[in-house]
Amino acid sequence: MMMCLYETFQEIILRALEPFGEGTCLAFSGGVDSSLLASIFEEKFGKTTLLSVYFSGQDELDFTRRAAEFLNSPLILEKINLNELEQGVKDTLNIINYDRVALLENCIGFFFIFKYASEYGFKNVLSANGVDELFCGYDVFRRKYHEVNTMDLVEEITRTAIQDKVEIDKLASHFNLKYMSPLLEEDVVEFSKVVPISLKIRNEKDELRKHFIRIVARKKGLPAKVVYRKKRSLQYSSGLHQSLRRLARKKGFTNQKGNAMGYESGVKAYIKTLEKQTIKNPSTS
Repeated sequence: MMMCLYETFQEIILRALEPFGEGTCLAFSGGVDSSLLASIFEEKFGKTTLLSVYFSGQDELDFTRRAAEFLNSPLILEKINLNELEQGVKDTLNIINYDRVALLENCIGFFFIFKYASEYGFKNVLSANGVDELFCGYDVFRRKYHEVNTMDLVEEITRTAIQDKVEIDKLASHFNLKYMSPLLEEDVVEFSKVVPISLKIRNEKDELRKHFIRIVARKKGLPAKVVYRKKRSLQYSSGLHQSLRRLARKKGFTNQKGNAMGYESGVKAYIKTLEKQTIKNPSTS
């Protein structure tokens, strides 16, 4: 059964990648998801350029480099300072709508990925978004293992990811780019439903999860250090979350001040203050 699932998964992803090829780069973290997508992409189109942005305090840069070296693919690394970050937050707020800080942070990360993809002359950007939603990569699947039906939770979180992609697409369009997350394509979503839950998450103590993806990655020859590394979201692995907190404090928005303003944190108060200063682009409303 596993071999059949493995082959079907590869076929579906390759079909989803058909519109792409020359002029494509891959948003890259060095984790199992983006590394696996790079490996599958190579089968159809050859090596793709890997693009990664990072912020002050990022602690995984060496890991990202080593993963790129293993894939033997060109890697573009761009560092974002606090001044650039603040402007990026303002620009992102002008383009997207968001209902939670996690989505905003994710969009800020993609803003810079798209910015540099455009500057380097790429036309398309791929990402592995969708793996954690479909194959139980997030820790919430472990925490709520006995509280909710896992498949119901998968569907709920996947719906959110598909809705979030609408906002990420706005950012890509801002830079005249095409953004593609093949794991969120309908064929892949439907395929994921036939993968047994035991190949996604085993129990409430499962700290690793998304075992199906890790098995596929090992079959593709990816090294164990990449395959069995624990999940970290873009905003954390890139240092964005910490840099945003540092920027808020630099601008005087401590947690104490944020609470006094009626917000749960200094970062939230800082973001809301920037939002009030931002003239919203009518086309993104």
